[in-house]
Amino acid sequence: MLFKNTGGLSERERRALAKRVRRDGGSPDDTAAMAEELVRASCQNEGYFKVKVSGMAEAVADTDDRQFDIVVKVLDYGKRYRLQEIDFRNAKAFPEEELVKLIPVQPGEVFRRARIAKGLEALQQHYLAAGYVNITFIPGTEFDETDATIRLDIDVDEGKVFRWGELLIIGLESTKAQKLIDGWQDLRGKTYSPDALREFCDRFFPAARDTDPAKYTQKRANVRTGTVDVFIEFVSPWWISN
Repeated sequence: MLFKNTGGLSERERRALAKRVRRDGGSPDDTAAMAEELVRASCQNEGYFKVKVSGMAEAVADTDDRQFDIVVKVLDYGKRYRLQEIDFRNAKAFPEEELVKLIPVQPGEVFRRARIAKGLEALQQHYLAAGYVNITFIPGTEFDETDATIRLDIDVDEGKVFRWGELLIIGLESTKAQKLIDGWQDLRGKTYSPDALREFCDRFFPAARDTDPAKYTQKRANVRTGTVDVFIEFVSPWWISN
């Protein structure tokens, strides 16, 4: 893989990109497109949000086995942008100052694409922990070319707060199933929280303490009732038998 005009990226970054392209690439054209997008994302992580990149697959001369070089070139870095401010719209559950702190890029710092994505994930988890199962965020950017800054606007659709509904057991002897259902009553009707389900599973399935409950439970949200039911099917209850 050949890099041209990629001085904005460190040698370590270029080696990591080349390794990933070799590992995940497909046809020459697909690999070139993938390499182009990876370099673009890496440049955007350094604040060059409007960078222009080209990727091409070039046949290696004097070879009979159709070998190709993937050539990626930065045509124009453009300006290096910094974050101007973050504005949340329609966010009512939490103070805006609390939400801003969850974004790992603060005003005045370089606007990094990966960190913005990480911040959106942190916002998602923050709302989920408070019961907002259907939370959605629509980020938008507004550029100020005079000082090379970006205003980040995040439109929030919070939806309603959900609560835990019923626990449904399939394939387990009735006495053991009833023990689980009785234990569930401490959770039923309380505000939904992923951590609450993990604590319940750690209590009743200690052998599976290191396993994500999502691997052996199913959750179904009912928008009309604002509840989340949990289904557990005991096809091969390894977490109990162990």
